[in-house]
Amino acid sequence: MNRLYVRMTQGVTQYNQLYAQLLAAKLNVLNGATCQAAVDAIAAADAFLSGSAVPDQPVIAAALAMTLEMFNSGQLTDCPPECNDNCPN
Repeated sequence: MNRLYVRMTQGVTQYNQLYAQLLAAKLNVLNGATCQAAVDAIAAADAFLSGSAVPDQPVIAAALAMTLEMFNSGQLTDCPPECNDNCPN
């Protein structure tokens, strides 16, 4: 398999993961779960995605996605814990 193709495919995967985690994070914030680290990570992801038209920086995309995933799963320091069945509504 062509190395460039593999690199581009991996980049697309990382970007897709970032988009998914970003969407989930924004929905969590709309549902009342927020903290400064999440606000900062969401802003960083938005800025990164708006300035990166092609998936050429998969390492940065993966790092941002990981931070957002930690927020979404309640593992980001100083952020709300994961809400399973006892979610406030």
